[in-house]
Amino acid sequence: MIMAKKNTNRMNGAEAYDTAFAGVTGETGAGMMNRSGTSTSPEDALDVIREAQRTPPSPKGDARQLAEYRKPYLEQRIPIGSRPVAIDQARTGRAEEGNTSVSLLLDKLGERLAFERQGVRLYESLIGKIKAIGEEPGGPAIDELEHILDEERAHFRFLSEAIVGIGGDPTVQTPCANIAGILSQGLVQVVADPRTTVPQCLEAILNAELADNDGWNLLQALVATLGVGDLGDRIEEAKEHEQDHLEMVRSWQAAMVMGNAAPIKPNPEGKQGRSQRVSTKSASKPPSRTVAGSSRSGPAKTGTRSKAKEQVEVKGKVASRPLARKTGRK
Repeated sequence: MIMAKKNTNRMNGAEAYDTAFAGVTGETGAGMMNRSGTSTSPEDALDVIREAQRTPPSPKGDARQLAEYRKPYLEQRIPIGSRPVAIDQARTGRAEEGNTSVSLLLDKLGERLAFERQGVRLYESLIGKIKAIGEEPGGPAIDELEHILDEERAHFRFLSEAIVGIGGDPTVQTPCANIAGILSQGLVQVVADPRTTVPQCLEAILNAELADNDGWNLLQALVATLGVGDLGDRIEEAKEHEQDHLEMVRSWQAAMVMGNAAPIKPNPEGKQGRSQRVSTKSASKPPSRTVAGSSRSGPAKTGTRSKAKEQVEVKGKVASRPLARKTGRK
């Protein structure tokens, strides 16, 4: 009985999230409503706008002042990293003349190496997700993803061998490799997130494959210009693989998105639902405050009516009307 009670009280992360959310909104699972927009709570939106107007940004100035702060750093022209050199030059500490092209090639090979490493992580994460939740109609099969993963690993090995072949070190973090790693971090986070769906993961991988195809095209052109002919055939083979990957991911992503699409039925009454709008004019004026002990002196004027007005919304348009007078009658 004790063990059964312990098992009943244990929840995984998803169940704990749903339980906590339901305690606030009363909604769980697929029935959860997106409340991030201001139209779901216009009164709270007015409070947010008023508070933003009362609280100006703490630093003075604007983007121009920020640009002035950045200017000294830009003028120093400090690079994000140093270009790689051949291992023998790195050991002697002397860069020989005429080896700028070798450094450029090592930099771009390092870039592709870093991107292929991230590509392996993307497909490993997606395979793990689909194994957990199952294959979905229109989406990729696990064996198809594993085939792509094997080719991404083969590309990584080829690039490592190519760097060694021209005297470089594949473990060096080149400037372009550093940038490629930073750029692809967000894509890996999307796919690894347990909350993202398979179509959302495919959207991230589609962005990666588009960039990867262009990267291989540039590398091929660079190798041809530098006259490194022994790398051309292997790069052409990798390009063909990446083009296949792009077409497959694009077709899966489109099929899964369109598979959930259906014609939108028109409103039977022919009317569109009205959306609530927040009047920024009413938010620009802070609420009136009553100061204790204050009084109005002098005789009250007769025959006059209050000219105060309030902003009201009528069918999405802002109109004006006099405030209703309190007569004290029931």
